[in-house]
Amino acid sequence: MTREIQHSSGRRRQSSLPAVVPSTPPFDPELLRLRVNYFGLTAVPSTLLLTAMTGGQFGESALVAVLLGGAAGYFGPKLHRKIAPGMRVAGQALAYLGRNHSVRTRHRLLDKNWWLTGEVSIPYVPLAPVAAPGKKRQAIEQAAQRTAPAPTTTPTKKGLITWGTSVQFGKRFDPPFNQLFGRGALFTGTQGAGKSNLIALTVISAARNDIPVFLVDYKNEFYTLRDVLPNVVLCGHPSFAQHAGSPYYPLTKDDAAEFAAAIMENGWQAIFNVRSYRHDLDEMAEVLAAMLRAIVDWTLEQDDQEDGDAPRIPGLVITDEAHNMVPEKPELSALPIEAKSFKLLKKAYVDVANAGRSFGLTMIMATQRLANIAKWSVANLQIQVIMRQDLINDIERCKEYVGAEQIKVLPDLPAGKGFVKGLSKSPMLVQFDEQEARHVSKTPDLSNLKKRYHNKKRLPPGRVLSRRIEGTNEYENPHDRDSNPGRPEIKNRPNLSVVPPHTGTPEDVPEMDAQSPAERTGLVPDVFIPGPDDLLLSGVQIRLLKVFYEDCKNVRKSLQQIRDEKGQGLGSRYAKHASFILEQSGLKKRGA
Repeated sequence: MTREIQHSSGRRRQSSLPAVVPSTPPFDPELLRLRVNYFGLTAVPSTLLLTAMTGGQFGESALVAVLLGGAAGYFGPKLHRKIAPGMRVAGQALAYLGRNHSVRTRHRLLDKNWWLTGEVSIPYVPLAPVAAPGKKRQAIEQAAQRTAPAPTTTPTKKGLITWGTSVQFGKRFDPPFNQLFGRGALFTGTQGAGKSNLIALTVISAARNDIPVFLVDYKNEFYTLRDVLPNVVLCGHPSFAQHAGSPYYPLTKDDAAEFAAAIMENGWQAIFNVRSYRHDLDEMAEVLAAMLRAIVDWTLEQDDQEDGDAPRIPGLVITDEAHNMVPEKPELSALPIEAKSFKLLKKAYVDVANAGRSFGLTMIMATQRLANIAKWSVANLQIQVIMRQDLINDIERCKEYVGAEQIKVLPDLPAGKGFVKGLSKSPMLVQFDEQEARHVSKTPDLSNLKKRYHNKKRLPPGRVLSRRIEGTNEYENPHDRDSNPGRPEIKNRPNLSVVPPHTGTPEDVPEMDAQSPAERTGLVPDVFIPGPDDLLLSGVQIRLLKVFYEDCKNVRKSLQQIRDEKGQGLGSRYAKHASFILEQSGLKKRGA
C-alpha cells in the first residue's frame, strides 16, 4: 500500500468515473441564416466595388470579397448581439408611433427634405382604413394608388375659391366665397411673388360660380382669361378695340351705366384695360370712376325696384396695382394724372367700400407697394394674403397682419406661396395653384431673345443714322438725303441728336463758332447745345412730351405731367431741351 501511495503521488491522480468526450454543438438554423446574411451583405457589394476599382479584374476582386464576407460571417453573430438592443428600441419606437396613429409623424421623419428645410417634399396622404384582415391586400393596393395632390389647378367646386394647398397640413385650402363677400381682401407681395396668378385663380373660381367681376387690369396681363372662360369681356378705350379683338366693349364715361348693368345682370367678368387710355390717363380716371359709381348705382336701384323681395347680387371689384389708383400721396403713384383725377378715383372707391357689406360688392386690392397705398383703402379689408416682401417699409406694414415669426421669412418666401390671414385662427401658409390661362406677366428671359433674334436679319450698326423710306422696307443713305433719285424726298426732318454731325477725320472738323446755330442762320437750330444747368429728356420722355403738349400747348405743364424715377414731375431744367424738341417737330413756333 505504501508503494501504491508513493507511486500515485508522482503523477496526476486518475478519476474513477468514466471520461466524457466533448460532443458537436447542435445545428442552429437561425445562426446559419445570420452568418449567410452577413456574408452576402459583405461579399456582393465588395465584389462590385473592387471590380470597379481594379478596372474589371473580377477574379481577384471576388477572391478578396469572399475573404471579407467570410470574416463578416464569422464575426457577424457577435456584432449582431451588440447592435440588437438598438434595433429593438427603434422597432419599438416605430410600433409605438403606429399604435398611436402617428403615421403623419413617421412620414415626416422619413422625408429627407423635412430634415433639411422643415417642409415635406410630398404632402401626407392618409391610408385607407383596414376593416378586416381578409381585405388587407385590397386596402394596401388602394392606398398605393393614391398620390399626393399636385400643385395645379383642380376643378372648381361650387361655392369655393380654388386657391391651393396648406403647406402645414397638406390639405386643400379652398375657402368659401361666402367668407369673402362683404369682408374684402388684400393681396400684397413684391414683383414676381404671384399676385397676378392669385387674382386669376380668384376670377376663374368666380366665373364658375356665376359671380360678376370687374377687374382693373393695370398692366394688360389678364386678357388671356378670355381663352378659358366663356363670359370674359375686355373693355377700354374705343381706339383699342381693333388691337384687343373680340369680345371687347369700347368704354366711355357715357356708356358706363349701360355696361355696368350688362355685367351685373349677366354675371360677366369684365377686364378694364388701363393701358388702352395711355394717351390720356386723366380720361381713364374719369371712365374708371364713372364705371365704379355705375356698379354701385345699379345695385342700389335694383334694391329699390324689387322692394327687398329679390335677393341682392354679390360681386367682386378687383384692382391690380392699386397703389397707383388710390395712393397715400399723389406723388407715390406712377400715373401722371392731375389731382382732380385722384379725387374722382378716391370718391368712387369709397362708394364701393361703403356699399360692400350691405349690398355684396366686395373689394380686392392687390399691390406690390403696401407702404404706398392709401391706408383708408385697406383698413376695412378683413382678409389678407401676404406674399414675398423685399423692402423694409413694406415689411413693417405687414406686421399689422402677420406675427413676428412670419415677418422674418417674408423675404425668403418662394413665388406662389403666401400667408393667408382672416380665414383661419392663425395665418396659414398656402402653396397656391397655377392658373389655367396663359401667364403673360412673366419676366422675359434669354429664351425670348433667342426667339426674337435667332436666324433673323438684323439692322447693322452702320444703319443707325439711316431712316426708313416711308411705305417701304428700304433705308436711305444718310449722306445722300439731299439727292436720292427715285426715292421720295422727306422734308422738315427733325434732328434730335445732341451731338454735332460731322464727316471726315477729327482733324478735318472745324471748331464751332461762339454763336449758336440759330444766331448764325436765323432758323431753328439743327443741334441742341445744352447749357451748364440744362438737363436732357430721354426717348420715352420726348414721346410723352409731344402727347401732353398737343393737349395743353404749354411746355411747363407738359413737363409736370412726365414723372421721373421719384414719381415727381420734371422741372424747369428740362424746359430748353423740351422747347427745342417741339420746335424741331413743328409743334411749337420758335420764340412762342
